[in-house]
Amino acid sequence: MKKTKSKKGTRTRTVIYIIVPLLLLFTGMATWYSLRHRVPSPTTSPAQSDTQRPEVNKIDYSPAKESDNIANENAKEQLTTSGTDSGSASTNSVTVTITTAKQQDDTVLIRTLIEGATSGTCTLTASKPGQTSLTRSAPVTTQAHYALCQGFNIAAIDFPTSGTWTIQASLSTEKGSTSSKTTTVEVQK
Repeated sequence: MKKTKSKKGTRTRTVIYIIVPLLLLFTGMATWYSLRHRVPSPTTSPAQSDTQRPEVNKIDYSPAKESDNIANENAKEQLTTSGTDSGSASTNSVTVTITTAKQQDDTVLIRTLIEGATSGTCTLTASKPGQTSLTRSAPVTTQAHYALCQGFNIAAIDFPTSGTWTIQASLSTEKGSTSSKTTTVEVQK
């Protein structure tokens, strides 16, 4: 008799070990499905709701009022009067500054910054005693808040010899011309 009880007890435990996890699994899946596929209750619709919905977009796209433009007009006026003397800019107010003069790999990079002019032609002169000078030209380019020479990328092989070269940039505009202070660059061929 003990044999039949133990077989029956083993069988019961096996059934419990299989059915209980399956029931838990199905219950979990049913809960997940009901949460993911929840349907809104038909008893309250947005049209029937007593609560106020917040306004989504509060941006006013109407034309600006005159009072809104006062600060902008004052700033424009200051810009147009600050750079001029008696209605025309003097050539002394135009400056050219060499900001970068270096060799990168096989190219010599020269960068400039221009103040007081937004158009014209930049001329770069590289000189070394006893050597033929090297000259390049580029137009003035304007960015959002400044102007510069379009850039000088000169192949190192274009320099007659290696060594220290003196660099100077000049700017010619309809107002006149001006030159930068000189700087040096070490050229390796």
